[in-house]
Amino acid sequence: MDNIEKSLLEKLIWEALTKLYKCDKYLIRHEPILKYLPDELKEYVSERAIVFRFGIYLQELMSANECLKYYHLDCEYNRNVDIIKKMGINAIIPDLIIHKRGSMKNNLLVLEIKTWWNPDNKEDIEKINKLIDPEGEYKYKFGLSIIIEKNYPPNLKWIPEESSEV
Repeated sequence: MDNIEKSLLEKLIWEALTKLYKCDKYLIRHEPILKYLPDELKEYVSERAIVFRFGIYLQELMSANECLKYYHLDCEYNRNVDIIKKMGINAIIPDLIIHKRGSMKNNLLVLEIKTWWNPDNKEDIEKINKLIDPEGEYKYKFGLSIIIEKNYPPNLKWIPEESSEV
């Protein structure tokens, strides 16, 4: 696998997040008009819409970067070469991954994203830990849980926290 430093990924992710907050405030900060409704009945913008916009900005940055331009950024990619990714009997569908398709040797980063109105990322962290396990099937080098806060900056949690290089 290419020697890609975590610091490069961090830099590009922060640039993409900064652009997301600048260009897509409506998606992030939109609150239902009917504020008197209980939380479970309020309808916010779909998390997928936010992940999609973030992915566009990150892909632009990856394409312009010599180290990452041959990697793929995929949304809700559930395959491990030809088979479905699973945790137990359930399929694993990460929000975003950076990898090279068709091989497990270049699984670089798995990203899970939550929003300020639904910030519980406990299951996301479990999923990331499964996907980055060096003894497991998937062997992603890094995992990242992002909570898109209502106001900049978002909350990022890198997994594993102590690693600095691929």
